[in-house]
Amino acid sequence: MTSNRRHIVPREIGEQDSAINPRDVVDDKLALSDRFGLSLGFHVCDQPTYVAMVEGYARRLGLIFDPQDAISWATQRGSRSGRVAWQYVVELAGRQGKAL
Repeated sequence: MTSNRRHIVPREIGEQDSAINPRDVVDDKLALSDRFGLSLGFHVCDQPTYVAMVEGYARRLGLIFDPQDAISWATQRGSRSGRVAWQYVVELAGRQGKAL
């Protein structure tokens, strides 16, 4: 949502949780892509690649991890990707009392 539209178009309090026009939400997302040529993808990877990503993060941050725990964590979330690997490492750091 652009800040201009948010301040120009009058809205009721009850409308705060939804878009004025659902198409505007799509247009806003496309506008960012058009302006900056940037697209982020969180692509699914196979299990060995996922474990390797977690291992790389954990090693760099000095965390101890169990590959089976990392796999179980990803399975509970229904996905294996670089994003999920990072989320697991953040969780792992919290468990081990380490600030990132």
